[in-house]
Amino acid sequence: MKIGETLSDTHIMNIGVPQGGVLSAIFFLIYINDLHYLPTRANILGYADDTSLFYSEETPAEIEKAFTHDMEIILPWFRENLLHLDLEKYCFLVYSLKTSNGVYKTKYAEAYYP
Repeated sequence: MKIGETLSDTHIMNIGVPQGGVLSAIFFLIYINDLHYLPTRANILGYADDTSLFYSEETPAEIEKAFTHDMEIILPWFRENLLHLDLEKYCFLVYSLKTSNGVYKTKYAEAYYP
């Protein structure tokens, strides 16, 4: 970067994308593009650096089975691409026409994501 006559130091990046650049968002989307083509049972929706998995199943047990299947595919992809899954933001929300007890919880991430 150059401001006036001052030039910043050069840094070589081996992974990731530079932050704050004009093309950074596009570079990031290209970097994670193949996540959306993994053979998951979920419909994957991404916005910027947030990703959501959408399931349509009859029971919470079926959702967890599909989620477990998908995590066995997605987590290795995250590791191979040197990305981090933020467990502080990870949750399930269940939308149903039937009465439910609210948020459904699973222990999958804590058990399988180091």
